[in-house]
This record gives sequence, structure tokens and C-alpha cells, in this order.
Amino acid sequence: MGRDSQFMENRRVRGLVVGGAAAAVAVLLLMTGALDGPERTAWDWRVRTLARASVATDDVALLLVDQASIDTLIDQFGVDWPWPRSVQSYLLQFASRSGAASVSYDLILQDELRGPADNAEFAAAAARIDRFVYALYLEQTPGGGNAWPAHVARPAHRVSGEESLGSDRLEQITLNRGVFPHPDVVAPTGRIGGVNGESDPDGVFRRYRLYSFHNDQFVPSLALAAYLSTRPANEPVRIERRRVVVGDLVIPTDSDGLAVIRYNVAGDDLKTHDEYRAWPVIRSVLLIDEGQEPDVPLDALRGRHVMVGPSAAGLLDLRPTPLEPRAPGVTVHAAMLENLLAAEFIREVPLWIAVLLVVALCVAAGLAATAVEKTWAEGVLVVGFVAASVALGVGGYAANLWVPMVVPIVGVVLALGAANVANYATEGAQKRFLRGAFGQYLSPAVVQQVVDHPERLRLGGERRELTMFFSDIQGFTTLSEGLDPQQLSAFLNIYLTEMVDIIQAEGGTIDKFEGDAIIAFWNAPLELPDHAARGLRAALNCQERLKVLRPEWSLPITDGGVGRDVFTRIGMNTGEVSVGNFGSQTRFDYTALGDHMNLAARLEGSNKMFGTYLLVSEDTMRASGNAFPARELGRIAVVGRGEPVTVFEPMLEEAYRSRATALKTYADALRAWYDGRFADALALFASIADVDAPAKRMHAMCADWVKRSGERPAQWTGVVTLTEK
Repeated sequence: MGRDSQFMENRRVRGLVVGGAAAAVAVLLLMTGALDGPERTAWDWRVRTLARASVATDDVALLLVDQASIDTLIDQFGVDWPWPRSVQSYLLQFASRSGAASVSYDLILQDELRGPADNAEFAAAAARIDRFVYALYLEQTPGGGNAWPAHVARPAHRVSGEESLGSDRLEQITLNRGVFPHPDVVAPTGRIGGVNGESDPDGVFRRYRLYSFHNDQFVPSLALAAYLSTRPANEPVRIERRRVVVGDLVIPTDSDGLAVIRYNVAGDDLKTHDEYRAWPVIRSVLLIDEGQEPDVPLDALRGRHVMVGPSAAGLLDLRPTPLEPRAPGVTVHAAMLENLLAAEFIREVPLWIAVLLVVALCVAAGLAATAVEKTWAEGVLVVGFVAASVALGVGGYAANLWVPMVVPIVGVVLALGAANVANYATEGAQKRFLRGAFGQYLSPAVVQQVVDHPERLRLGGERRELTMFFSDIQGFTTLSEGLDPQQLSAFLNIYLTEMVDIIQAEGGTIDKFEGDAIIAFWNAPLELPDHAARGLRAALNCQERLKVLRPEWSLPITDGGVGRDVFTRIGMNTGEVSVGNFGSQTRFDYTALGDHMNLAARLEGSNKMFGTYLLVSEDTMRASGNAFPARELGRIAVVGRGEPVTVFEPMLEEAYRSRATALKTYADALRAWYDGRFADALALFASIADVDAPAKRMHAMCADWVKRSGERPAQWTGVVTLTEK
């Protein structure tokens, strides 16, 4: 496996470990219910945000005994609550005349109140409604309960499957005492529905108990009783551990037998259904009896399932729901009845699916977080994975599913946070090492590339083509002898900073400093396809910068200069060398070694022969694609290297054009030298010797050759062998 693939494999393993650990924590939170509170709050947000009308929303209406109606009857008629049953019967009369599909009365009618005659009016009004459901409240009393009274008809539907609940669960929902309606108010056709409510631990009514038992008698809830009133009397009801089946209707429940209520809204005000206040309805009956137009249209309740209940705060039946903090309790029954009529229910996703979802998100977050390095990318991941968790919760609601949202969010945040910590502890340490190891060699921009893409780095020796740079200040020994240590240090700091900034600006790597000498190279540790052109540009820019600084440094020492002109000789070569960390186990340098590195060093010294300050090999010119104009200076054989090398002096375009005539003469003279036409070469070199240092040196060399021999040797190649480094 290559280093790149190994690097990525390490990241993947770390991502899997971090994601798996976060998933384990998240699953534990899910299994223990530690985040059930926040999850319920998140569910309420989904309900308020996404609630809509169902196909059965208009099929249910609320008739509310509100505070305004109570106050009106007190003020106008002196009738206080509880109203006489004859007054309450007007509500039933209106529903009957309106043609309501059913009426469910969410008020306990256990007292005799105003006597048989008053109660009889209520019973007569209830009898005129085909489907009327009385409220039954069940409770458990330690002293013994009561029997099912003869005046209340038992639910007629055949019920089976109670044993599937288990004895413990069945015992919890079997109550021994019922608060039944008074015999005088019960119509023979009336049905019974339980009104016991069960809220979540935070007091909010999100779930609904569809049934309970009075001793051995099955008792449907008020909503289920109203629904069953629309079904055939002999239709079976089957109870299973996680659902209730009524005919072909399957109602999902949790393990406790509770159904999650899907709260729908009838309009923009978060009201679940159309609401009608009691007094306008009562007055409408009176107006109709007088032949007048009613306040509430007579067909307002036609074909609708009406649920009557209190909304006045003093009647103590306000319940918090996901939609409202103080909603009439009857709205809970109405919402469930609508779910039954629409056959639209909320299903909680099975635990194994929730676990799988959490694990998948956490592992994906861990893998993603270990794959990115940029801070902005990490921010995108946090937003993206949190948004994905929210989207799953929202999408689940749209599909009638309660998909956990908080645990996945906590899980992915844990995974992302842990991944960042792991990255910092592993790759962060690696990045700090790389910054420390390469900060002295490379420009900050290149160091950042190394840190961002360590997989591109090849530590330890490797063969690679580099462009190498050696520079040395001409006469530095003499210069340094004229300066005290502080002056020398100040000068070198300025000089080296100026040169290094230029080198690093072109992506060069500083190998080392040796006094005033600078050794650098291009194309390692990061690959630079145009390394030779970059190196040449850096060398030329160094010389141009020295032209600007030279006047300052040539000032007398007492004026802050160094007392002389500063010239730097630079040698450059391109070729394949070994590059990497070399040294002992405890102390090493990132450097390059090889014959081509030595040649670059020799070319720096070879400037003395030509009187130049920048000398590069033919290989460098070729590798640069002749990025800069240059003149060929000659062929030389340096000390310690048998193979000759053709050397060039690159220039900036402007300088090359300004010296075009002299450079052309030099080229002609060099060609005569190569051909062994020494007299011609001597004359041509002499013609420009006063204006061109290399021509002056070559003229002297040619004159010496003519003086000693004057004849062209048989194996003449024009190579000048240097005897000094």
C-alpha cells in the first residue's frame, strides 16, 4: 500500500472509530430515554410547523362551553354553572336539528342536579341523536369499586386479544370504579366513552389511550366510541400489543397501548377544528322556535361529528397540547377522532430502525469530519449533518412517522466534535511537526500546502529532479573583517531576509545557510512543474533587488552601511538528486544530495572565471523552456567532475535587448573559439572586452592560448578546465 493510500486508510479507520464511539453514546441515550424531553419538544416544533388539515378535519366540530357563554347566562338569566340539564339539552337539540353525524359529550353527568324532569329533557334530546356518546371517567379505588350499572348499555363490539398485552399491562389499564352518567339523563340508544387522559411526563397530551377496562368490561375512549358508533354493531375489535384493529382499520400504538395523536389544523390560527360557542348555539334554538333566523346557521353541523366540552378556565379542563399551552380537553378527543375518520396515524419508527439511522449518521459524520481539513468545511459539515437530522425528522412527520431528531443531532455533533479532537491530536500534531520542520525552509504559503496535503510529502530520501541554487557574497571575508559582530549580524539579517523572501516567493525551499551563502532548491517537498523557470526568476529578482540595496550598503560604515559594494554570485543547475531528511536518528536536515547538487555549487564559484554573477547550466535552461533570454558563455569542466557542462548567463528581457550588439559579438567570438579559430576569436573578444566582463576574461584566455600554442589541437572541444572551486 502506498503512502497516500495508507494515509487515507488511517483517516478512514479513525473516522470509523470516532463515528462508532459517538454512535454507541447516541444509541445509549436513545435506549435509556435520556433525551426524551428534548425530543418531545422537537416533536411539538414539528407539529406547530407542519400541521395541516386532513381529509376529515371538516368532519369534526367543537361545541364549547366557554366563559363568555357562562357569563351571559348569569348576567341575562341568573343561571349559574352547572347549567340545568334542560339548558344543556339545547346544545343537543341544535345538533339534532342540524343533522350532526354524532355527538360526544365530554362532560360528566353523574349528579341528579335539578331533578328528574330536568334530566328527562336532556335524555329526550340525546335520544333524538342516532349516535350519542356519554362520558365515563374511570379510577382505581383501594376500598373496592362499583359494578357496571344496568341503565348504561355495555359497548356492543366483540373485543379480543386482551391477553396480548400481558398481565401487568392489562392490570394497569383495568380500573374498578366508574363515574357513570346519572340514570335520568341516559337515553336508551346512548353509548359510553372513556375520558381518562394520559399526558407525557412534561404534562403535554401527545398520546391517546384508545381503550381501558372497567373490571372485565372493555371501555372505548370517547373518540373511539364516537368512531365505533359509525361502524356495524357486530364489527370486531382486536387488541394487539402495538396496534388496535377495528374491521379493516389498523391503529398503531406504542407498547403501552397509546396512540400518537396527529394534531391537524383547520386554519392559520392553529385551531384543530371549527369551534362554536354554547350561548350562540342555545340562542339559535330559541330563535328557530320563534321563527327567526338563528345566530349559527342550522346546517353548520350537518354531517359532522360534534364533540361538546368545556373551554372555560374555571371548569378545569384545559390541557397543554403541541399546538396550544391551554387547549380545551375536548380537542384531544376531537383530534383522535379525526385521525380515526381519516385513517391517518402517526407511527413511531421501530427501535431497530432508529438505532440504524443514528449509527449511520454518526459513522458518516465521523468519516466526513476526518476527511476534511478546512475550518469552513467543518462548519459546513456541522450545518449539513444537523440539517440532515432535522430533515429526517421533518420528512418523517410528513410521512406520518415519528423519527427521532434530537438523538441523531446529538450523535452527529458528538461525532463531529470527537473527530475534530482526534484530528487535532493526530493530524494536528503532524501539522505542527510539519510546520516546525519545514517552516525554516519554505514560504508560509508552501508550508500551508504541505500541511494541507501531507500525503504529497515524501519524507526520507527519494530521487527527484530539482533546480538547485547556490549563492555567495563576493569578497565576504574582506567585508566581514571590516565590521564588528553586531554590524555583521545586522547586515546578514537584512541580506538573508531579502534574498530568502524572493526565493520563497517563487516556491523555493531553503536548504541551509552557510555564513553568507544560501543553498536552496525547487520541486521538493512539493512538486512544481515549472521549477526551473521559478528558480531562474528568483535568481534574477535577487540580483535586481541587490541593485536597489547596493547603494545603501556601499555607504561608509559610520553612516550605517558596510563600506563597500555588495555583489552576489549565483550558480544554478537542474538534475536528479536524492532529497529528504538526512542525518542521525535525533538530528537531521531536509536537504538534497548528489552530483547535480555539487555541480550547482561549482557553478557558483565558476562565476569568477567569467566575471559574472549568475551562471546556470544548460540543463536548467532546457528545463525552464528558455523562459528567460540568455547567452551561452562557454563549456567548462569543473573540479571533481569529468563531464563538461555548457553554461549560460540568463538576463531579463530589457537587459538582453539593451546589450544585443555586444551579445551577438560574444556569440560569434565563442563560435570561433569552439572552431579553433583563435585569431578570429581573439579579435572579436577584444572588440567588446571594455564593455563585457566575460569577453574580457575570454580574450585573456584566448590570448594566453595563442601565446603558448597558437595551433588548434586535434581533439579541441573548446572546453575550459577549471582548477579552482
